[in-house]
Amino acid sequence: IECEEGIQNKGDALKFAFSKIMKMEEKYTGFVVFDSDNVVHPDFLKHINNAMCQGFDVVQGYRDSKNPKDNWISSSYTLFYMIQNYFFNRARTRMNFSSSINGTGFAMTTKVLKKYGFNTKTITEDIEYAALCSLNDVKIYFEEDAITYDEQPTLFDASWKQRKRWSIGTIACMKHYSGKLLKKCLKNNKLQSFDMALFYMAPIIQIITFVSMIASVIYTITDIKSLIAKLLIICISYTFCVFFSIMTILLRKKKLKDYISGIFMLAFFMLTWIPINIVCLFTKNFKWDKINHDRKVKIESIVKFD
Repeated sequence: IECEEGIQNKGDALKFAFSKIMKMEEKYTGFVVFDSDNVVHPDFLKHINNAMCQGFDVVQGYRDSKNPKDNWISSSYTLFYMIQNYFFNRARTRMNFSSSINGTGFAMTTKVLKKYGFNTKTITEDIEYAALCSLNDVKIYFEEDAITYDEQPTLFDASWKQRKRWSIGTIACMKHYSGKLLKKCLKNNKLQSFDMALFYMAPIIQIITFVSMIASVIYTITDIKSLIAKLLIICISYTFCVFFSIMTILLRKKKLKDYISGIFMLAFFMLTWIPINIVCLFTKNFKWDKINHDRKVKIESIVKFD
């Protein structure tokens, strides 16, 4: 698909693939999207099928990592997804809200694709499709037992490029869909749409919070007591991040020793997202940069079989 003329990113590839598959004579119940580097749990399709049999047309699986121990970057990515899975997608599903799409390991029924298509326009087709689902009252179900193991970057340069693409796409989605989502929320009392609109505003909120904090520190820099108080708040916030990471790992029944670097570096990893978001505010033309994935990991080294 990547070799086809005009295919420049994953979103375009998916649209091209779906358009071709839908014209085939074979009848498919649904489709699953994976990245080529993914390692998939053998029971993935069983759990996706169970969710679809319950009536859900779009299902997001659990996105795990196949290389969490490589270094602090891959470990931080793993914790980031672990927190997102547990406290974003899982929480929303339990509240009978719609979860989000995480880029890989998700499935859609043929019925929903025929009815609404896959007409994404931004470079973040996953979260954009979540907005389209919200606008069309299609609930995204999170199936935590359908696990995909994704390869995480280990180089900061690659991580910067990847997260820059995410931020640019999120900001683009905010421009294209926030107004429509808020209108739907007010008109139809759809809190799911309001929740999605807030999600798109995250980069802007993060920048405003950071700028406000820096301005506050500068304003009180001559006041030693106020400066010490603000530094103390920063230390407390870092400590909270460490304990929150530990709590999440324990809730997922994982081994702490496998995530040591991520536990102590996640706060810094998230902090580096601020300059990325600032740069993205002033980026007009963005070229899709390929992120290399070359780790060969077998499912037997991740999952224990009886």
